[in-house]
Amino acid sequence: MVYILKELVANLAIMIAGFYLAGKIIKEPIGRQSGRWDRCLMSVLAAGIGLVLMFFSIEVGDNIMIDLRHIPIIILAYYAGFVPTMVSAALIGISRLLFGFDETSLFALMTTLIFGLIVGVASRFISLGTTKKISVLNIISLLIISTHLYVVMGGDREYWEVLIYYWFIAVPAGVFAAVFFQDIQYSKRMFQQLKNDSKTDFLTGLSNVRHFHFTLNDLFKKSGNQVKGVSLLLMDLDHFKRVNDTYGHDAGDAVLKQLGGLLQANARPTDQIARNGGEEFSVLLPDCSRKDSLEIAERIRAAVERHRFVLPEGDEIKLSISIGVSQLEKEMKKPDDLYKNADKALYKAKTTGRNRVVY
Repeated sequence: MVYILKELVANLAIMIAGFYLAGKIIKEPIGRQSGRWDRCLMSVLAAGIGLVLMFFSIEVGDNIMIDLRHIPIIILAYYAGFVPTMVSAALIGISRLLFGFDETSLFALMTTLIFGLIVGVASRFISLGTTKKISVLNIISLLIISTHLYVVMGGDREYWEVLIYYWFIAVPAGVFAAVFFQDIQYSKRMFQQLKNDSKTDFLTGLSNVRHFHFTLNDLFKKSGNQVKGVSLLLMDLDHFKRVNDTYGHDAGDAVLKQLGGLLQANARPTDQIARNGGEEFSVLLPDCSRKDSLEIAERIRAAVERHRFVLPEGDEIKLSISIGVSQLEKEMKKPDDLYKNADKALYKAKTTGRNRVVY
C-alpha cells in the first residue's frame, strides 16, 4: 500500500507539472470558445501529459501495469470539447503502437478511441459543476478501462485486485486534477480581468488615461518609420459641471457613457479612444493627415451637437463639445509635446466660444 501511495503522489506531481506547463504555454483560459490553434495545442499537450503518465506506469502485479493517461483527456473533454478530445485520444492510442505492433496494442488503440469518443460526447450532455462533471467523466472512463482489463485478464481474482488498486488511485487523482486545473483556469481569468481593468475606464469601457499614455508613447516611437502621421484630438464637454449640479452624478455618468458611444461611432476603427478623466476624452489617430483629423474632429463635434442625451429619469438634454487638434511634427522631441499642443488648442476652443474645433 505504501508503494501505491508513493506512485500516486509521483503521478500527481507529473500532472501538476504538466498542467502548469500547459497553462504557461497557452496564455488564455481554455474553453470551447478558444481559438483553433489553442485547442489543437491543448490536444497535443494533453496527449503529451498522458504519454508521460503512461511511461511512469504503476506496477500492481506481476507484469501488470496501470496508469492515469485518461485523466488529461477527460480534463480536455470538459474544457475543450469533442474534437480536441478525439485528437488527444488518437495521439495516445497510436503512440501505444510504438511499444509493439501486436493484437494487444491494437486492442488498446481501439479502447482509447472508444473512450475518447464516449467521454467527448458525454461531456457535451452532462450538466453538473466542474468537479462533479469531471468526476463523472472519470468514472465513465474507468468503466471503459475496467471492461478492457476484463477482456485482457479475464474475471479471476487477480483482475479484481488490480481493479481495486486502479479505482483507489484513479478516482482521487481525477478529483485532484479537476480541482487543480480549475484553479489554473480561475487564475488565468483573474489575470485577464486585471489586465483588462488596468487599461479600461470602468464607466465608459474606453481606454483609461494609463493606456492612453502607453499608446501615445508607442505611436511616438513608431512615428519615424512605421506610422506616416499621428494626430491627437483632445476634447471636453462644454458646461458638463452644470449637468452634475442640476441633475446629479448618475445623470452625468449617463452622459459620459453616451458620449463614449458617439466617439466610437464617429472615429475610425483604428483610432484609440480614451477617457482621460472627468469629462475629458481623447482620440489618437495613427496614420492620419491634418485634413483628415480635422474632418474627424468636426464629425464628432457635429454628432454631439445633434445628439439628445437621455438621462436616467427620462429627461433629454442637449450639449456641445470643444475639441483641440494637434499633429505630430518633426520638431517634437517627446510625446508630451503632442499632448500639450492639443491641450493648448482645446483651451483656445473653450475660451473663444466653445462648441468648436481648433487646430
